[in-house]
Parts: sequence; structure tokens; C-alpha cells
Amino acid sequence: MKNLFVILTFLLTLSSCAVEKNTSYSISADKAYLLLAYNTTELELEAITKEFSTLKNIDIDYSNSTFDEHGLINYLEIHVDFNDGYSGGSCSSTRWGLWFKNVGFIRNYNDSEKKKFSIGSITI
Repeated sequence: MKNLFVILTFLLTLSSCAVEKNTSYSISADKAYLLLAYNTTELELEAITKEFSTLKNIDIDYSNSTFDEHGLINYLEIHVDFNDGYSGGSCSSTRWGLWFKNVGFIRNYNDSEKKKFSIGSITI
């Protein structure tokens, strides 16, 4: 009985460490961000990439990433060029790595923001 309690406690603790489980993004005059999750699909990433390019002239390259037969990320490598002097890249070696940390970017266009750009492990 004690072992069962320890296992349940461990599983609850582990599940509480998980981060945002859905892809999230926003494009506005003041901020653009993209938060990728373990269940982000290649089709979803393709559509988001087109939207960022069309609306804000932000180039996102994920061509070195790999996806499984369901279109889910196996390996993520992302490079972003904002075409205004800010650019960068990040990666996540496995889909399950995205279970515990979201990978993405934030670009703040507001002059009052101290941190203008961040890429890698992101929380919003």
C-alpha cells in the first residue's frame, strides 16, 4: 500500500511538471511569439510559418526538423529571422523533451520592453 502511494505521488508530481500542451502563438503590433509543444504537427507548423511571414515578415525555418508518420515532431530545430536585425535558433532533441519545456521565441516590438528577443525554452 505504501509503495502504491509513493508511485501515485511520483506520477502526480511528474504530471504537474508538464508545460503548455498546445501550440500557442500571437502576432500583434507590440509582440510576436510562438510556443511549440510536444503535439505540434508539421502541418500546423507550416501554416503558422506562412502566417508569420505574411503578417510580420518573420522567416521561420524548421527544415532540419523531423516528424513521425502522424506528423508529430520527432526532432525540432528552428531558426527565426525577424528581418530587422534579430535572429536566432534553438532545438529540442526529442518530442518528449517538449513535454517538460516549450521551445519557441518571443519578439517584443514595444520600446518600453527591456528584453526585445528570446528564443529557446519559453514560457508566456
